[in-house]
Amino acid sequence: MKICVFGCSGFLGKEFVNFVGDKYFLILPSRKNKEEKREDNKIYSPFDIEKNISEHKPDMIVNFIGILKETRYENYNEAHVNNVIRMTDAAIKNKVTKIIHISAYGVYKGCNSGYFKTKEKAEEIIKNSGLEYLIIRPSVVLGYGQKLIGDLAKISRFSPVILAPTGKVAPIDVKEVINVVMRGIDGESGVVEVFGNVLSYLDLFKMLLDRIGVKRIVVEVPNFLFLPLVITGFFMKDPLMTYDLYKMMSCDNIYDKK
Repeated sequence: MKICVFGCSGFLGKEFVNFVGDKYFLILPSRKNKEEKREDNKIYSPFDIEKNISEHKPDMIVNFIGILKETRYENYNEAHVNNVIRMTDAAIKNKVTKIIHISAYGVYKGCNSGYFKTKEKAEEIIKNSGLEYLIIRPSVVLGYGQKLIGDLAKISRFSPVILAPTGKVAPIDVKEVINVVMRGIDGESGVVEVFGNVLSYLDLFKMLLDRIGVKRIVVEVPNFLFLPLVITGFFMKDPLMTYDLYKMMSCDNIYDKK
């Protein structure tokens, strides 16, 4: 089977490529690739959605593309919506059998966030495309290379105290998400929500700091105290906090109690 993996150089994409190994033939587009290169059962190609699909004719697409925060160089609509439009259009033209798409646990939850709104719009495009699909909605995904862990490590370098927002999440290990992707390759379709045990941000931060061997005091504070970070973020190339992230953390990202 030939699989085109978009977002292959990101946190989830790298995990998937390492997990698959030599089991499938992979097309791996990335902006880091300046020219096409073939290596065993992989093609490393420059990032061009239509070209990658039309030239290499994959049987299946796996889409890991996603950004947690907008910067002056990247925005949610381009990353989450326009890329999916290009993928579905090219997939239909080239008779791709299926798309596996990583969405987010939080769409359709009423959170007024650009991140969740564009993820929701991307889902609708896929559902209306006529393609077979598996849409995966994970809560916070944990693992080596995850952004939150990196941010906590960065903050801990200059602060003996880590502030945690009020709110709850249901984090899941990255390997669990990859297992669901593999189920999609094996035939599962539809929408799958993936989450773990419910934790407060306070407990989550403590757990992650313990994982990286950093001892810091973690204090839960009202969310409005993060607004100064949002303001300073407007002037930073890679802000720790954006207004959209502020809105996201103000919405509990946990499963509904039935």
